[in-house]
Amino acid sequence: MKTNNILLLTLGAIFLAIPSQGADKLTFSTVENANNAFVSEKVITEAYQRIGIEIILKKYPARRALRYSNEGITDGELFRIAGMDKEHPNLLMIPVPVHKIDGMVFTKEKVFSVKGWDSLKPYVIGARRGVRYSEKGLHGMNFHLFNNDKKLFKLLDAGRVDIIVITRVDGMTLMRELKTPHIRPLEPPIKTYPLYHYLHKKNKHLVPEITVALQEMEKEGRLGRIRKQLMAERFGNHE
Repeated sequence: MKTNNILLLTLGAIFLAIPSQGADKLTFSTVENANNAFVSEKVITEAYQRIGIEIILKKYPARRALRYSNEGITDGELFRIAGMDKEHPNLLMIPVPVHKIDGMVFTKEKVFSVKGWDSLKPYVIGARRGVRYSEKGLHGMNFHLFNNDKKLFKLLDAGRVDIIVITRVDGMTLMRELKTPHIRPLEPPIKTYPLYHYLHKKNKHLVPEITVALQEMEKEGRLGRIRKQLMAERFGNHE
């Protein structure tokens, strides 16, 4: 009996000494069909590699992605605009921007000077459901939410809405994919938003490490090079 107890204690010590499966792997939520994710994915993948962690991405509709990351079903959110931690208290924002998005007006017939969100008030507007920057910016206006960006383009093309709000990257990607040269962006952007990575609070011990990794990448100029390279590969030199 004594021998068996010693054996069990030894095996227990060995078990505790072995890192738990998945300790070097994290799963993050991200928005399905989000064309903006390609820069953030590269940045976050490299940042976690620097601290010895592999990442896996799970793609969901925008609201579900955020709910899963806040509830701890996933380990956090690949990227979102600032302030999501105020609305979702289980999320911790890593304070180094990993990318940025331009919120743009895309139009077929309406042409006007874009001067912030208020300049959109006279129009019937389409936007994607669950995209927080546009839902906030359009508050109080005549807008309609739809589940995907292709639907937005089709409604704009059919004249069901006057304009749509979508990111520059998403809009340019769809212009090419759907072959709609008559739909075009209006410059300048409504607003440019930095994007941040979020961790669920169960992973708060990783906040200092991943923050330092991203700060080092920023200091090295690596964040800017990743963005420039990937944007050029997709859209030429157009940011």
